[in-house]
Amino acid sequence: MSRRAIMGLGLISVGTNNARVSGILRALATYYKKDPGHLFLVRIAQGFVNAGKGLVSANPFYSDGFLYSKVAMAGIFITAISLLDCENILVGKFNFVFYYLVKFFQS
Repeated sequence: MSRRAIMGLGLISVGTNNARVSGILRALATYYKKDPGHLFLVRIAQGFVNAGKGLVSANPFYSDGFLYSKVAMAGIFITAISLLDCENILVGKFNFVFYYLVKFFQS
């Protein structure tokens, strides 16, 4: 349950560089320093938040919000569905599911 909440924080604040969320994730990283599964997801969520430092943006919409990318939306849905069984999919041997979010990030 806590793994889903950690990834939820990361996915909601992706690309925002939110100071409060990054502080929460820093505190979670020190709390879960002995658990590699939780620490892996905290680091992924921190990467999502830090993507907002001007490098990339995360938005499935383009052309001034008029159109949306079906591939980017599919990546978001695949990741959201894989969070339902986070322990076996994302932390287990299928952690490459995060690569489906590549089209979600735009430069």
